[in-house]
Amino acid sequence: MNIRERVIDYLELLSQPSRQIDYETSVPRANSHGELVSWFSDELFQPKSQQFLDAFTENEIKDLARLYGLLIESRRLRSSSLVDLLREPEWRRIARFAIELVATIAPEGEPRGNGSSGDPVDLGALLPKEVISGHTIAGTG
Repeated sequence: MNIRERVIDYLELLSQPSRQIDYETSVPRANSHGELVSWFSDELFQPKSQQFLDAFTENEIKDLARLYGLLIESRRLRSSSLVDLLREPEWRRIARFAIELVATIAPEGEPRGNGSSGDPVDLGALLPKEVISGHTIAGTG
């Protein structure tokens, strides 16, 4: 998988609260939020790498830099799980921005792993009922 595909895969995860929760439950981490932030900031976002620069347009790199900033700022958020984090307006803003990035960066007409059509998505409709109601899912909080 090339860097562009890896970034799109990450954005799809970030844009879907249910996938974030699945990530947390399938790969238990002491700090899933920190893992999601460092995955992008340490492994994927490499603006000095020629391979990275060749994979994205100038505007896409600017958008990814904005996402990087939002993720770094999100480190100040304190939550015991991704379910709790999904209640934070700042994290929901990041998820909405990831939805926009998937729509602009992912190739049109190419199937995505999440079945997304690229149409605008209502983030609230993607949230599991437990997140909306304030209840946690067994084993996640």
